[in-house]
Amino acid sequence: MHEAGHAVVAVYFGLGVDAVSINAEGDVTGYVAHAPPLFYAHHGRRVVKQSARQMVVGLYAGLIAERLYDPEAPDYHGENDEAEAWNLPREFSIRIPGCAFVGDEVYDQYLERQRQEARRLVFTLRSVIEALADELLKRRSMSGAAVESFVSRRLSGKRDTAFHEAGHAVISYRLGFALGYTTIEPNNAKGTLGVATGADPSPDGSQDADFIVTLFSGFAAERRNNPCADERGAAGDNQRAAELLEGHPELSAAELRQRAEELTTEHWTEIEAVSTALIKDITLEDVEVELICDAIAEGENWREILVAYRRRRPPPPQPEGRSKDES
Repeated sequence: MHEAGHAVVAVYFGLGVDAVSINAEGDVTGYVAHAPPLFYAHHGRRVVKQSARQMVVGLYAGLIAERLYDPEAPDYHGENDEAEAWNLPREFSIRIPGCAFVGDEVYDQYLERQRQEARRLVFTLRSVIEALADELLKRRSMSGAAVESFVSRRLSGKRDTAFHEAGHAVISYRLGFALGYTTIEPNNAKGTLGVATGADPSPDGSQDADFIVTLFSGFAAERRNNPCADERGAAGDNQRAAELLEGHPELSAAELRQRAEELTTEHWTEIEAVSTALIKDITLEDVEVELICDAIAEGENWREILVAYRRRRPPPPQPEGRSKDES
């Protein structure tokens, strides 16, 4: 689990993996060999800074993943990772003069943020990490190409889920429904891969047609991104839509699906942006989805607006609300 955690997070970030092994060699019980890091100035400061941060997150992911299997795993199992995580950003900074990583912030606060991101990613990618761990137990070692192929096939499902939930959220917003939070974090207890929460339609049934369109928009977005998407992932959405349609014999499911596809096409740039943000951040609050949509509609940089918003306001607790079933 330890080496699988390192490897999966590395592939998730697009960092090069040369090999993974759980064969003991002296004092080393396993390792992940990486491609050379982006130390050099021609990559640009932003790329170098991001590469350092991602590598630190990957280093922390090992022990966090190991503790999913063994909560009592001792701290010393991560001592080497901890030391490298402490030194790595400093080494980048030394090799790239003027490339500061934490500015006036306390260095351990910078590292704690990366540790928290590693924890979030490990829990989100748990099924992929467990699958790779099982494969490593069988094969003992894998080439970088084999690891990247194995992990990438499983991570593609995250992208499908992100587009599915982004489709729900964006079209709900554009049709005037109040949003809750949107996430691609799996809920094993509920058997969900992700969820877009928000308000129910009005009790008088006047919003049912639009609400059904939002239900159909999840798979419409998922299929636009991936024409081979499996509609079984929209079973919950389809069931709820069918229940609502029973009370409206004048409505046509085919026409509402067509409208969902048209709206998905019309707001595709917004859906792409929200899915990108979900893949990176896992969960978005209602205001964040709205800011992304509005920024794109007004021709502004949604990433800059999102960063500015988060600097002004800490993320609130996730609200309760109805949910559209995940992909």
